[in-house]
Amino acid sequence: MANKTNGILYGYMIDIMNHLARVLNITIEYVPFRVPGMYGRHYENGTWVGAVADVANGLHETSAAGISITLERQSIGDHQISLKPYIQ
Repeated sequence: MANKTNGILYGYMIDIMNHLARVLNITIEYVPFRVPGMYGRHYENGTWVGAVADVANGLHETSAAGISITLERQSIGDHQISLKPYIQ
């Protein structure tokens, strides 16, 4: 998870995203979660909130967070990858 201390973002996800930005020659704009700490919650009425919803609704192109991949989250779009195979 990224933490903000003295105006500097840090953490393994920030490192990964910065590496991807260098390799792909793209610029990343980091924005805070609209609902702090809310990665993706699905309510019985069918609505989603959190980072998963922001990506699914087109507010952001991607999200990077230590979030578990569930069938329910995958049902709204194929936008989740696991880093587990790449981490030893």
